[in-house]
Amino acid sequence: MIGDRFLTQTSQLSSSNSQLVEAHRNTNIYELSRQLTYVLTQLEVEKNKSKELTNISKQGICNC
Repeated sequence: MIGDRFLTQTSQLSSSNSQLVEAHRNTNIYELSRQLTYVLTQLEVEKNKSKELTNISKQGICNC
């Protein structure tokens, strides 16, 4: 009977730890996804700036 209680507690702790690890993993995945989205957005902004600068440069060359 005491052994059964120990096994049940161990099983519950293992399940609880597993849920905690899964929650932590999901939080990390969410944060990494959020950071990736931010970086990709910044990349698009910089690409657009580059295109604008290229166009301005070409216009300056053509006006000579």
